[in-house]
Amino acid sequence: MRNPSATRWKRWVWLASLPTLALVSACDRNSPTDPVDEHGEPVGMELLDQATGERLAWTHGTGASIHWDGGLPHLDEGDEMAVAARFLDAEGREIPLGGEFELRATLAPGATSGVVALTNHGDHVDIEALEEGEAQLVFQLFHGGHSDWDSPPIAVEVEGHNDGVGQVVGAELIDRASGERLAWTDGTGADIHWDGGLPHLHVGDELAVNVRFLDAEGNAVTLGGDSDFSVRAGLAEGAAEGIVELADHGDHVDIEAMGAGETEVVFSLWHDGHSDFDAPAIEVEVEPETGDAGDISRVEIINRDTGEEILHTDGTGDDMVWDGTFPHLHPGEEIEVNVVFKDSQGRVVELGGEFTVEANLTEDSAEGVIALASHGDHVDIEAEAVGEVKVIFSLMHGDHADFDAPPLDIEVDED
Repeated sequence: MRNPSATRWKRWVWLASLPTLALVSACDRNSPTDPVDEHGEPVGMELLDQATGERLAWTHGTGASIHWDGGLPHLDEGDEMAVAARFLDAEGREIPLGGEFELRATLAPGATSGVVALTNHGDHVDIEALEEGEAQLVFQLFHGGHSDWDSPPIAVEVEGHNDGVGQVVGAELIDRASGERLAWTDGTGADIHWDGGLPHLHVGDELAVNVRFLDAEGNAVTLGGDSDFSVRAGLAEGAAEGIVELADHGDHVDIEAMGAGETEVVFSLWHDGHSDFDAPAIEVEVEPETGDAGDISRVEIINRDTGEEILHTDGTGDDMVWDGTFPHLHPGEEIEVNVVFKDSQGRVVELGGEFTVEANLTEDSAEGVIALASHGDHVDIEAEAVGEVKVIFSLMHGDHADFDAPPLDIEVDED
């Protein structure tokens, strides 16, 4: 078990307090210091100590020859630092962060996991030193759900400590692949709870989680290897089974998504055959496998113009029936309806992409009473002549129906 040195420094200051900065290249060329609204494509960046405004590292060169000058400082286990960034175009103009553009950091492909934890805040990144070692980081300009520009990898080195820790009072969960801090406990005793959370998984997904157990001073217990301590994970009492499968590896836990639903997991600090500390239960949600709508247990018909529910189904399987009646129509009237399909967990199947809604008359219904037009995410119903028909709303996946709602009576009256 290890204890950070008494001189551990932590750096937390808002970016708004940074002094005006000037970018200096290897040729001592000054660039504009203020962000501008108009800018070109990003070609480089610089990293700043958010607490002091000191420029730590900056890229030089272009294309395959781009590299870092300067570098990130060495950290001790338990240290944290906040790093801000400036992305620049070919004219040295800064691309503003905090609106449509944001800063993200992740481990470089093949980098050692578990050395640092990364927390992205849009305009800066918190780097927390977890254990001795070196990791390679990549800083990204994120825009519209993807990276517009990736920096070359930059090293961050963590130096170790060998002292003991006190009584454990909390824990952190780290994505083992990316180094991102996912969740952390706050409070003590009966008031302890999780901030953040585990990401939603789909059936078949697997997530490897590093767990850090911390004492009141923020010192971390060394897990696995030659340590007497390890992490174990289990379902909370009364939690749903069959949702996830857990595999303990001493210093981390693998979570495999097995079935759609929600359950709760408890991470424990294991020592000498018993648990020294149990973290509060944390929720894990598993969504149906991509391309699987799950078991539909409810259908709702919504007036597309007003947003009001017209009627919905009750019951499941062969016992599913419509609760309510569809409003009578008159010849020449038309109504547009949204059809909402919900699975057994209450989740809505999104329509208009790989899933669509289609409406058809039953075989015994008369033709010419109504006209149906399916538009992927909604259906138009036009009354043509007096009569009664039955309509089946189907959840289509490609060219086949994943689910058929029970037949719905629709009646057209005289004017």
